[in-house]
Amino acid sequence: MTETTPTTREPDPLEFDKPRVSIRKPEHRFDSQGEAPDAVRVERAMNSFVRDFGRTAAVYMESCIHCGMCAEACHFYEVTQDPKYTPIWKLEPFKQAYKREYGPFAFVYRVLNLKPKVTVDELQQWQHLLYDSCTVCGRCSLMCPMGIDIASLVSQARHGMFKAGLVPHELAAVTERARREGSPLGATPKVFADRCEWLSDEHDVEITIDKPRRKCCAPCPRSRS
Repeated sequence: MTETTPTTREPDPLEFDKPRVSIRKPEHRFDSQGEAPDAVRVERAMNSFVRDFGRTAAVYMESCIHCGMCAEACHFYEVTQDPKYTPIWKLEPFKQAYKREYGPFAFVYRVLNLKPKVTVDELQQWQHLLYDSCTVCGRCSLMCPMGIDIASLVSQARHGMFKAGLVPHELAAVTERARREGSPLGATPKVFADRCEWLSDEHDVEITIDKPRRKCCAPCPRSRS
């Protein structure tokens, strides 16, 4: 399979006047947010990954026997047959950093340079693998004979990528919209009130949103024999 090099692009302005943030046709690229230097991005990514790290995750990192069974469970690998889509490979930069800096043989890895330092270029290359080619469905975790929860490690790696400002622009856009408006889909308080009013009329149920500590329980329709 021909390998393509990810391209950078300037993110479009966030269009907050539209009901949803528009999404471009997917392409092999990487996006970045902010103006942080490369070294700072790498440090933020690794620090965040380590902060989420615990004894269980360390055991996961040490337990992989590279059997390849997780690949057979991944629909991205099954369709492409490309080894880079093997689930555990999607964690390679973070596994690399763990073994070099925090693993039980970290000193040996550093002295012999068996695991070089992670670079921002690697993180940019891995953005495609962590976001565009993983749905965190958990099939790989179920198939792993060592019981490694690969899906949870991918989620931790995504946290690190977010801290580094290296997430797809669409995700950054909806996150910013949620921060500014309270909803990634632009559901402002007025929209919420209108929807509650419509539901109230549609199902003939009183829904109050302007009184404190009020609860609403809509009755479920009874099954018909």
